[in-house]
Amino acid sequence: MVKELMTTEALTLDGTELTSNTPSEPGKRWGWVSARPSEYLVVYRRGKLAQRLCGQGGRFFKWPSDSYVLIPTTLKEVVFQANQITRDHVDVKLRGMVVYRIATPLVIYPLINFADRANAEAKLARMIADICRSTVKWLVANMTLSECIQRRKEEIAGALRTEISAIATATWGVEVVTVDVQDVFIQDDGVFRAMQASFKAEKDREAKLAQQQAERAIEESRLAHERSLEKDRQDLALEKAQRAGDLELARLAHEQRRSDEQFKLDTRRVEQARELALFKARQAEEQSRIAGETTRLAAQLAAEAAQFTHDEEAAALRARLAAESGAGRASLERLFIQQALPEVAAALAKGLENARLHLYQSEGKPGAGFLPVAMGQVMELLSSAVDARSGGVVK
Repeated sequence: MVKELMTTEALTLDGTELTSNTPSEPGKRWGWVSARPSEYLVVYRRGKLAQRLCGQGGRFFKWPSDSYVLIPTTLKEVVFQANQITRDHVDVKLRGMVVYRIATPLVIYPLINFADRANAEAKLARMIADICRSTVKWLVANMTLSECIQRRKEEIAGALRTEISAIATATWGVEVVTVDVQDVFIQDDGVFRAMQASFKAEKDREAKLAQQQAERAIEESRLAHERSLEKDRQDLALEKAQRAGDLELARLAHEQRRSDEQFKLDTRRVEQARELALFKARQAEEQSRIAGETTRLAAQLAAEAAQFTHDEEAAALRARLAAESGAGRASLERLFIQQALPEVAAALAKGLENARLHLYQSEGKPGAGFLPVAMGQVMELLSSAVDARSGGVVK
């Protein structure tokens, strides 16, 4: 069983601290050799690189003539420090860190001897830290103290990453994951106190200015609120006035509509009264005309009925006198009324078949029919004729 030798977790090298390391183990003379998943196996056989036996986490059987190295590919962190005088003559010390990993083991293994892994990792960390220190010194020498403090992330850390990546990635096969400048220390206590006083005064000024701005903002907010309230009051008064005006206009419009409707109604009533008067006048005229026409027609009918009755009566009497020479005056008249009169009525009805008569009833009395009137007139004529012939005596 091979015992693994662990190095210290933090390794300090001339102001450079390697915060993480990998365990070392003695090499085997022969037998199976296995690399961890975080290690890359490099194998030489018969003095040449055995490409097919190399690989991440590889495994092979070692013969006494073979040689191999295990190159760690885990993340490493190196912390560096650098002292430099700024452009405004202030002595500062910067502390930063670099996180990196060996991305291409086949590039770095000929450059650094990883048979002693701890020394190899320390050497790589020292080279990276030296590059960082030299680059930081050059950058700080061209910057003021304020720029170093305020722009350490953007300019210093960015420039460091660009510089280290240009050298380590292309030449050593090392991938730089991140670079950061963590702290900037002012070495002179007097300068530090002066900066603190200036900073404190600036902060006090900013605090007073912020307080004034807050008070001003509060006052502006109050004034704006009052202006808003005043505007709301004016808008409310204007809205009330507009509503009152609208109500007055609506009332006037309603009154106008009512006046127009009343005028139309009065006009309609006058027209209806005029039409009713004209209708009544026409009706009275028509009634008068019809009454005259009726009187004329009745007289004409009475004359015709009298003539017809006279003729028929004469013929009937002559026939009766010829047939019944011994009959009395009363029996003749009764015979005339019972036999001749219905024939006269039938003949009269036939003669008036196509006659068109208009009869109107007087107020409060039912209208008399034409035939009853005509028959009444005929009966009166006949009675008059009988009375005339009989000398006014009825037997």
